[in-house]
Amino acid sequence: MWKQRIAVLLVAALLLFTSVPAMANGTTDLTITALDWTGGDGQVTPGTQLTFNVTVKNTGSVALTAPLQVDISFGTNVIASLTHTGGVAAGASVKLTSQPWAAVAGDKMIAARITTGDSNEKNNTKQSNLRVAANRLTPAYNAAEVSAAGMFDLTFSDDFNDLSGFDNTASGREGYKWYLKRRWAQQDMTTADYSVKNGILTMAYEDDTYTIGASTVDCETHVGYTFNKGYLEARVRIPQPFNDTDSKTAIWSLPIENWGEGLTQGRYVEMDWMEYFGKGDFYGTTLHDMERKKDGSLNWYSKSNGSNDDLNDAAWHVMGWLWENNRLRCYIDGREVYTQTWGPNDIPNPINKVEEGDIQFEGVFEVMDQQNMMLFIAGSQEMPMEFDYVRIWQKGGTAPATTAATKPSTQAATKGTTAEKATIATTVKTTVKTTATKAVTETATTTESAEGNTVTTAAATTTATSAQPQENTPFPWVAVVIPTVVVLGGGAVGVIWWIKKKR
Repeated sequence: MWKQRIAVLLVAALLLFTSVPAMANGTTDLTITALDWTGGDGQVTPGTQLTFNVTVKNTGSVALTAPLQVDISFGTNVIASLTHTGGVAAGASVKLTSQPWAAVAGDKMIAARITTGDSNEKNNTKQSNLRVAANRLTPAYNAAEVSAAGMFDLTFSDDFNDLSGFDNTASGREGYKWYLKRRWAQQDMTTADYSVKNGILTMAYEDDTYTIGASTVDCETHVGYTFNKGYLEARVRIPQPFNDTDSKTAIWSLPIENWGEGLTQGRYVEMDWMEYFGKGDFYGTTLHDMERKKDGSLNWYSKSNGSNDDLNDAAWHVMGWLWENNRLRCYIDGREVYTQTWGPNDIPNPINKVEEGDIQFEGVFEVMDQQNMMLFIAGSQEMPMEFDYVRIWQKGGTAPATTAATKPSTQAATKGTTAEKATIATTVKTTVKTTATKAVTETATTTESAEGNTVTTAAATTTATSAQPQENTPFPWVAVVIPTVVVLGGGAVGVIWWIKKKR
């Protein structure tokens, strides 16, 4: 009898196993790991034939068997749809290539988005700036330093001729340059917090406590633009003097992993390119070395370079920052005002880590140089901030035939109207620099590159002159180091080291 019962049970188990379909463990998770194009870099002339390449990786544990589709858009307009029907195994990647596209005039984001085949919408977009115009933009200052770093590829650009680059409806979709959702603020930005007139963006956020501003990444969808190292340049103005340390303007960055719901545990670095608190209180290249613990508490150290450069003069200034491995340099109107470094043995000591029972120190730049940074621009109603343009160059791109550090004298006088900006872009720029032994006159000219782009070159002539101070010679300063302990809510404790430079 017991043998018959065992046989019945075996048959029942076999029937149950064959009647219920096998359940797959895990999911398909597709990520766009690369977006690029052939035929030009981040700046091309109208009509240039570009071919787009998108690499998609299946980071999930289940193979993709359904068709895969990726849409390419210029701004918010879809210009190509790429399909793949061969499946993507778990852990594998596939590269999709478009047909040639004739570039049309504009300065917008090229975005790739997975539209079918993905079970997880995070990381299914990637975008970078494409400027299609007759002329080619180069840095207003510091061209020699940027050229030496090999940064010729314009990967982000906004001249603020209109608001088309702003995600005004808070859609969180690709194709925009600026997103308005806030993470820590009590309310998101609205159209009342910013405006554009005559090619000038004014940022005047109502709640100035947080000074978050507009960001290049949406905090919910993680769609947007990030960068790792490069040359950031912005032409800015603080139109109304105000001396209140509770209000400030700022240009700053966070790694994308720390923008959204909940902070990533572990160590990361926040970079404050500049903060201005009013007359005499300008700080640039402040680095915050952060560590988020499992219990949610935050430990952090900060190191800041300060200067008494008074930006509260209601005049336009070109700010520049050159981020390279282990170093960040800050410029005001072409003059290097300080260099930020933070090695493992610098004061204050970076946050320690434990390896095999020993306390180890890792330099802050060793962490930051691996991060993909978002960009924020901010101003408050008490202290608005105006932007003529924001641009980022990174490694790669088409190098000019000859590179020289030239100061565009016409740009300093412009008020920022669209017509005046066009004049800046096409006017021959001349400047005179003097040293102790000679004067060098650099005159920019334009030539056509092999790809049909307009590039800037320079010819120099030398004449004798009397001794004069060089224009971009750093001013004498004395460093005053001021350690400050800061206690925040939620168990966060930090130490800020202010390095105030005085003439």
